[in-house]
Amino acid sequence: MNIKKELIKAGFKDQTDLASAYGDELEFELYHDLPKGKNGTAGIRIQKLTEFDEVEITLYSDSGYELLIAMAELEEV
Repeated sequence: MNIKKELIKAGFKDQTDLASAYGDELEFELYHDLPKGKNGTAGIRIQKLTEFDEVEITLYSDSGYELLIAMAELEEV
């Protein structure tokens, strides 16, 4: 399974080209707005570097602050 392709089908937007600070080390970066709540719209970013079999998941508040950062290992299906 191609995780990037599946996440894009689920509504994530590919922002790999916007994250040029990582250069060739970045395999992909995807972003999606979370449902709007009473405090605004939060977001989720999923980022994978080419040398690791893990993705970094970051949740952002509506004002852009990082609320949670987690790593998840990709599993072959």
